[in-house]
Amino acid sequence: LSDSLFLSPSPSISTAAVDFFTQINMLYGTLTEFCTEETCRVMSAGPKYQYYWADGQSIKKPIKCPAPQYVNFLMCWVHKQLENEAIFPSKIGVPFPPDFQKVAKTILKRLFRVYAHIYCEHFHEVRLLDEAAHLNTSFKHFVYFVLEFDLVRKSQLEPLQRVIDVLLRSKDEGAPLPLTDSNGTQQHHQKQLQPNSLPAAQRSEGPALVGSAGAI
Repeated sequence: LSDSLFLSPSPSISTAAVDFFTQINMLYGTLTEFCTEETCRVMSAGPKYQYYWADGQSIKKPIKCPAPQYVNFLMCWVHKQLENEAIFPSKIGVPFPPDFQKVAKTILKRLFRVYAHIYCEHFHEVRLLDEAAHLNTSFKHFVYFVLEFDLVRKSQLEPLQRVIDVLLRSKDEGAPLPLTDSNGTQQHHQKQLQPNSLPAAQRSEGPALVGSAGAI
């Protein structure tokens, strides 16, 4: 991956942010019938991690909200940043702002949370839809990129650390990646599930390590 990057990091980061936004938007879009306000009452990544939303503008105090609402807030916020020419200039020769990497880090940190929610709360559905290889490939490239440029702190990647460990051990980019649940356990068969019988309620709502999107 690093061999294809430009010498100046900002154009590469800009392009990658758009690509990852598009990929995550499409992946999550296939799960909307399963990720509802009833099945995902909080934006979580397993039993230990919950994310509260704040954008510092219209919502200044972090709020607890269902995962679909959180993802909608997040995607709308990211789209707004990507469309802002003052932050993501589209014309050749227009310089990036001094705080570009700071904004990019916030974008990628927040996009990671959608990956985390999908892996931790919807991996059965991902397998049902035969999307695990696509998800794993997208997330593997995401991890390589953010680690290459130190864009997301390792502590913020902890909800998927076991998944990351498994994926990074797979060196052959052309080979199918292992199907992996949120514990990094490789899956060797497809569980036969119907959409209306999926275990949507198997999510802890107990004490959690809460991460505020507006504060961390």
